[in-house]
Amino acid sequence: NGPADNKRNSVGHSQIFKQNMILVSGLPFNISEEQLFDKLSRVFSTVGNIKINQQANKSSIHLFKDKVNRTRLTGSATITFEREESVMKAIEKYNGELE
Repeated sequence: NGPADNKRNSVGHSQIFKQNMILVSGLPFNISEEQLFDKLSRVFSTVGNIKINQQANKSSIHLFKDKVNRTRLTGSATITFEREESVMKAIEKYNGELE
């Protein structure tokens, strides 16, 4: 298992970005944007309700993209929860490994 294998299920670092927002890094590059969004939504909704973005009518999950190649994901994302407590639960449960 090399570093690329570990990245597949690893979250590397999770940290509080704002009060009810978590920054997740070390996400896989080998799946589509839609698959990654769905996976993050499914996994992190186990620790609390993810806030709904009213404009987009979907979960408040932002996948960061490369500044030059806007179709390429950077492996980082923010997830906004409805409640602050969910952020700590997410870090405790998933820091280092995404199931």
